[in-house]
Amino acid sequence: MPKKFRIAIFAGPSGGHLYPALAVAEAFLDANPENEITFVTSEKGRKFVPERFNERFKAIFYLHNFPFPGFFTFRLIPFLIKLCQAIVRTWVIIKQSKPDVCIGFGSYASFPGVLISWWQRIPVIIHEQNYRYGKATKSLINFTNIVTGSFEKTVEDGQKVPYVHVGLPLRRQLLKNALKRRAECSTATDGKVKILVVGGSQGASRINELVLGAFERLSNEEKDKIAVKHITGKNDFLRCQARYKQLNMQFETYDFVNDIENHYSNADVVISRAGSATLFELAAFSLPAIVIPYPHAQAHQNENANFFSERNAIICKDEKSLDETQMKHLILELVADKAKREQLSKSIAGLGRLDASERFVAMTRNLIQESL
Repeated sequence: MPKKFRIAIFAGPSGGHLYPALAVAEAFLDANPENEITFVTSEKGRKFVPERFNERFKAIFYLHNFPFPGFFTFRLIPFLIKLCQAIVRTWVIIKQSKPDVCIGFGSYASFPGVLISWWQRIPVIIHEQNYRYGKATKSLINFTNIVTGSFEKTVEDGQKVPYVHVGLPLRRQLLKNALKRRAECSTATDGKVKILVVGGSQGASRINELVLGAFERLSNEEKDKIAVKHITGKNDFLRCQARYKQLNMQFETYDFVNDIENHYSNADVVISRAGSATLFELAAFSLPAIVIPYPHAQAHQNENANFFSERNAIICKDEKSLDETQMKHLILELVADKAKREQLSKSIAGLGRLDASERFVAMTRNLIQESL
C-alpha cells in the first residue's frame, strides 16, 4: 500500500471483537508502516490490547463502559449519560485523527465512531464476526458503506448495503502456527490422542463438568489412550485440578492461557464453545472438534455452530441435552476413529480464510480511493 492512510478502528471490549480488529490493524501496518492507526475500545478491553501496540498505533483510546442495559430499567439513565459522554469524546477523537476510513468491529464501543464518521461523510466499514448480525451491526447498517463478515453468508437478507465475505481476521502468531501445523500435521509421539478442552477466555463450568464426568467414566485402558490439556477458567481451576489428580491419566490444567495458538498446535481434538473466533481458529488449524454452544448471548453461538455442523465440519451438541455418559461416547468415538477425525479436519479447514486480514486491507484501500 504505497499511499499512507489514516484509519480509525472501533471495537467492542471482548476478545471476540478486539482480536479481529487488532489483526486488521496489524495488517494495515504490515502493508505500510506509515499508515496511522487510531484504535478505540472501552475500558473492559484494555487487558486484551498488547503493550506493543502502544508504540505501533498513533493513539489508543479507552471509552467508559456503557453496554446497553435494555429499556424500562433504572440503569437506562446512567447509560444515556455515558453514551453522550462517549459520543462527545469520539467526536473529538475523529476531529483530531482525521481518518480516511472508519472501521467498526461491533459492540457498543463501535457505535459512536461509526455514527459520527457517517455524519462527517467518512467512509465506513463494519465487520460482523457472527452468522447473525449483532445489535451494533443491525443498528448501524444504514450508516455504513460496506458490511463485511466472517461467514460466506449470513441469516440477514434484503439489506441495501453490500455484504462482502472476507473471513475472520486472525492474529499473526496464530496464523503462523496454523500454517506450520497444516504443513507438518500433528502426530502423537507416544500414541496418545491429545485432547484440548477450552471454554473461552473465562472458562465454562458446564463444559468442565461434562468433560470431567466423562473422563471419570473411562476405564484405565481407555484413559491410557488419551492426553488432556484443559483450560478451566480461574473459578474452576483448583477444583478441576484436584479431580484430575484422582483420574490416573495424563493431564495438564490451566486457569487461563494467552498463547492458545501453541495449544492448538499440539492438539488432535478440541472440545470448546462456539464463538466465531474459536470456530475460525479451529478452521485455521484444521482441528476436529466437539462443540457445545453457549446457550445465551442472543443465540449467536448456536447459529455459528449450526453453520459449521451443516457442513460436517464439527460435532455440535446442545448443552441442555448432553450428559456425562454421552460426552464419554463422543470422546471415545473420535479417539478410536482416525478416519472421522481426518474427515472433520478436512471439512473445517475449508471454511476458514487465512488471508482475511489482507483481503480486508485491499477492500478498504479500494473504498478509500473510490471516495477521494
